[in-house]
Amino acid sequence: MKLKHEKVVETARVSTISVADGKIESVRSNDEVQTGLRLFDGQHIAVAGALGRADEAELEQRARQALELQIPYPFEPAAELRRAVDLPAGLTDLGRALTEVETLLDELRSFKDFSFSGKMKLVDQGFHLSNDSGLDLRARIACSAVSFLFKEANSGSVMDGYVSYVGREYDGAAFMAHTREVLEAYRRPVALPAGEKLPVVRVASAGGMDTPFGFFAQALNARAFATGASALAKHHGETAFSPEFTLWQSRDPEHTLGPFFDAEGVVNPDDRYALIDQGRVVTPYSDKKSAADFGLPLTGAASASYDGMPSLATPSFEAARSTRSVKELLGGEPGVLVWISSGGDYTPDGHYAAPVQLAFLFDGERLLGRLPQIRITSTVFDLFGADYLGVSRDPWPLFSRDHLLVSRMHVTALG
Repeated sequence: MKLKHEKVVETARVSTISVADGKIESVRSNDEVQTGLRLFDGQHIAVAGALGRADEAELEQRARQALELQIPYPFEPAAELRRAVDLPAGLTDLGRALTEVETLLDELRSFKDFSFSGKMKLVDQGFHLSNDSGLDLRARIACSAVSFLFKEANSGSVMDGYVSYVGREYDGAAFMAHTREVLEAYRRPVALPAGEKLPVVRVASAGGMDTPFGFFAQALNARAFATGASALAKHHGETAFSPEFTLWQSRDPEHTLGPFFDAEGVVNPDDRYALIDQGRVVTPYSDKKSAADFGLPLTGAASASYDGMPSLATPSFEAARSTRSVKELLGGEPGVLVWISSGGDYTPDGHYAAPVQLAFLFDGERLLGRLPQIRITSTVFDLFGADYLGVSRDPWPLFSRDHLLVSRMHVTALG
């Protein structure tokens, strides 16, 4: 049988400005190219990869040798699909970025009771997946990433808080105004409001178990779901959450700042796939193998390094936004805005508890002050069910990409 060829090319240009103790410490730029070649014989797959400029003849020779390992892959590569996405960034010039950082540091020097360290990165990434079956998918995405840690002068901690931004349109003045608001709120200790359950506000992003959607990383995994190891398996096809809650597996490049296709070349309509639709558990996320093994819909959740085999991996999640602002979701109550929470976890049946190292009292527009360290508890079925208030219509702060998720939770002060 004639072998089918598939090529992966990933590029990255990253410039990094590092800051320590309020001063620019170093400036570095790095360019990287990674090339992978996959071979398919109809039943097996083999991969070879190279850093830098690739010798394609040598890559093919190594991939052909790897076919002898007989790694099963009885799936046809994606075919007859072409699409290109180019998302440039507003800040691309390193000289201008240095000026932005110097301006920020000049402003921060007025906060003499804090020390600062961090980085600004200018990132330009390219992703290209093509094969001899007519597949040609390209994505080029650039962004700015800024993260500054702050520490009080008399603090024994490594850091007490942070401010950050990741996006395509960096606004130095807006970022400085936000930083000033965070630092001034940190200086104002306030008491925790009374109440059995308080509205808790968190950034609606995917990531580890400490993030709002952490539970779904395991519970909506196709293998865990299909084998009954997931608490959501028994709710397949049922309404288990609020009708206001829809959760997508998202590859929208504007949302993820990543490619719109997965490692197997799967592209979904509107670059997303509904896993939970208006509270109803629709399907887990899957790659080609797990979809075939368990008779599930293919959602396009394969991941692979440039020189690795495609396999099932947790995708980025995105929740449907409300028609209301975060202030309207709070309904006149002050909210508990979680800023730093590390060490939280879900039990397999969905109970959640987490310590919150830094939180602010928040009215939906402004930070009112720093709350004491707290503990938040709930269950996934309450968080996204009866206690779910929604995801904000607009981002907060307005210059960012961060939409805020609001749910009522049990909140107790620590110590």
